[in-house]
Amino acid sequence: MLDYFCGSGTTAVECKLLNRNFIGIDINEKAIELAKENLNFEYLFGGDVDLRVGDARNLSFLEDSSVDLICSHPPYSNIINYTFDNEHDLSHLDTENFLNEIKKVADESYRVLKDEKFCAILIGDMRKNKLVVPLGFWTIDKYLQAGFKIKEIIIKRQHNCKTTGFWYNNSIKYNFLLLAHEYLVVFQKTDRSDSFDEEKNIADLSYSVIDDIYFESTSVWISNSSNYLDNAISNLVKRYSKNFCIYNINNDITANLVVYLLDNKFEEFINDIQKANNNRIVAILCNDNRLDNGLVRSESIFVEQKLRNNEYLKIKEIIILALNTINETNITENLNINHKYLLIYQKVK
Repeated sequence: MLDYFCGSGTTAVECKLLNRNFIGIDINEKAIELAKENLNFEYLFGGDVDLRVGDARNLSFLEDSSVDLICSHPPYSNIINYTFDNEHDLSHLDTENFLNEIKKVADESYRVLKDEKFCAILIGDMRKNKLVVPLGFWTIDKYLQAGFKIKEIIIKRQHNCKTTGFWYNNSIKYNFLLLAHEYLVVFQKTDRSDSFDEEKNIADLSYSVIDDIYFESTSVWISNSSNYLDNAISNLVKRYSKNFCIYNINNDITANLVVYLLDNKFEEFINDIQKANNNRIVAILCNDNRLDNGLVRSESIFVEQKLRNNEYLKIKEIIILALNTINETNITENLNINHKYLLIYQKVK
């Protein structure tokens, strides 16, 4: 197993306890020293551990197709600096430069990983000027460009986000959601095709607005699968505008809040919404879809890619709709997909 953002050695400790051979590198010498201290315990069945100072963009000490599993947690651009003056530290880079360098990390990951094996990356989003910066989607895209396919997208919920008091009040006052999710993306090095039929129709557009619904202040909204649409639309209406419409019903774009349940009319919808007046809020409901070959195709990443450079729509929020649909008796080699996404855009020109 390989972790090229090893840090203080959390993954290394787990590998030792699970009798796995581990290779850990980090650009920070002090982090490697701390990892060695954390591994300084006796364990009868511990695997071999190799810790070294190194750069995730250069894994030349590893042969091609030599690693069984990659598990790592990259820095989130320059939101936190992990060293003071190391010019090679990715945590000192702004978003654009960080993404350029993380592509090199993805390329090296693909090279050293064995065929059909997995690379798991934990990454999240950021916020700047009250708008979300979808660093997670952008990082996922770099790994896809390197040749990986998505096996799973697991939503890691942050339970320590304060939803009352100061942050709750400010989320209302300044109209933003507290980021309460990260993406644990499991990529696979495989030659299987992940082609996806774009033809999609929404079979059921029934919904109802709940007036007394709990006001969500974080980016993770939890509900039952039977009423998630009611809850989602009710919260959107409560936060953004009572003057709303569902685009799929009559292609109306005159309301202050336009909700679009992604279907096969995406290009038509974008053309229509670009004609709307400014400052409208656009909410696009997306899914992760399991393909017949077991891979995952994410509609949210597709939509974000399409709208990334759109001069009319700027992404404001990424909301995770977590559905209480866990069925422990339905165990397969794939994880149940129990989440959807609401991508919130603002019409700016």
